[in-house]
Amino acid sequence: MLRLFAIGLTWLALAGLSLAIGLVFFNPFPDYRLAKSSVRTEGRVTALEPANHEIVRYAYRVGAEYNGSGHGGSGNPVFRNLRVGESVIVFYDPAHPEVSSLGYPEGPLSGNLWGVISTTLFLPICIIFVLYRLGYFR
Repeated sequence: MLRLFAIGLTWLALAGLSLAIGLVFFNPFPDYRLAKSSVRTEGRVTALEPANHEIVRYAYRVGAEYNGSGHGGSGNPVFRNLRVGESVIVFYDPAHPEVSSLGYPEGPLSGNLWGVISTTLFLPICIIFVLYRLGYFR
């Protein structure tokens, strides 16, 4: 019984640490702000980088001209169907117009949230498994 308590307490501590790590690496907060209060505008593709995770570079004008990068889809054509100079949907934060999303911001938000949740749940399990195999809970 004491061993299960030790494992549970260790998992809880590691889950808290993993949550912090997940929030740092996946940082869903900018995407959350964009999903809640963004404004739609039109941008144009300025560069396509197929060898760099299919990054799409784009520019949009809201008073001044801003640049961003993202991936195809989310309301825009997929990467292979995009061309330089083509018009794309961009969402930006009106309080910070330099913060933007290529396409609807809910897609990156859900991906980042799943990253945080997965890190919080599975990293502690993996660490406890290794600790158990090394004999720390026997």
